[in-house]
Amino acid sequence: LAWRRGRGGGWRLDLHMLQVEAACLVVQAALLDAAGSPGCGHGTLAGLPAGASGDMLFVTGRGLHSEAGSPLLRPAVLELLCEELRLRAGIDEANPGMVR
Repeated sequence: LAWRRGRGGGWRLDLHMLQVEAACLVVQAALLDAAGSPGCGHGTLAGLPAGASGDMLFVTGRGLHSEAGSPLLRPAVLELLCEELRLRAGIDEANPGMVR
């Protein structure tokens, strides 16, 4: 996993190849890292530069290749961010396979 600079700004982390549980753990680690929590080494998760600013974008895909035929990662990541962590997040308007 590696952070990539997004075209419209912000930083993207592609979760495509992960299982739901692993993707949620990666999202939590990314948030802790961005917040500079003790023990997380601010700015070091998968190459996120120290002092990086902008939105964090999580590429979840639209579920087109899911065995269930519907997205699995996107609803899990949204539930984690919005319901469990009480953060503002939503599906990117320009790319429905990305959570912003």
